[in-house]
Amino acid sequence: MKLKVAVLALALCGIAPHGHTEEAPPFIGDLDPEDECDGPVASPVCAYKTWFYCRLADDDQMCAYVMGQGRKQEWKDEPWSMPLSELMQGTIDVTGYAFVGTHKVTAERVGANPSKEARRLIGSTEVMDTYGDPQDPGTAYVGSEFYAETKPGQWRIVGWTLTTEGADADPPCSLPEEKNDPLCKIYVGEIPSWADLMRDGKLK
Repeated sequence: MKLKVAVLALALCGIAPHGHTEEAPPFIGDLDPEDECDGPVASPVCAYKTWFYCRLADDDQMCAYVMGQGRKQEWKDEPWSMPLSELMQGTIDVTGYAFVGTHKVTAERVGANPSKEARRLIGSTEVMDTYGDPQDPGTAYVGSEFYAETKPGQWRIVGWTLTTEGADADPPCSLPEEKNDPLCKIYVGEIPSWADLMRDGKLK
């Protein structure tokens, strides 16, 4: 089934990239991505903004901090201090991007027979998004990052997953040489996508 990425989130939960609609909430959950943050990992959405930026900006030290494997520094750029719409439209340009929302991960979320990796996500906060392939407007990427409060007021990424709609693609971290990549060590492949759950009416 081919779904254009700009339509995917709109069709599933009534949101539009970078904007609000009068007919439906702009996102799922209570965490507003437009809020400024006191620090890079002060909430799941704060950590998400920091994580998205550091990945696209190739800032390994900032990413290591979100993963709980590095120290906080005085970074020149502070993506967490910006509203998400400003960050995505200005600092970062992602084709067809839409922030879908957040929710607490329950046992039902990870599926009937979850893997060990999926089970450890229970109790974390899932941040959901979707974006596209600039080379293929019929391809949508359905992403989730999972954040847990490891210390009071400090949220770290503990897992992530990514699925593709509209095209066949190898899953992330499927190459043998990637097995020791720190990012691949927290990749969770065996978990339903938020898009599938929404279509089935199991996630609202």
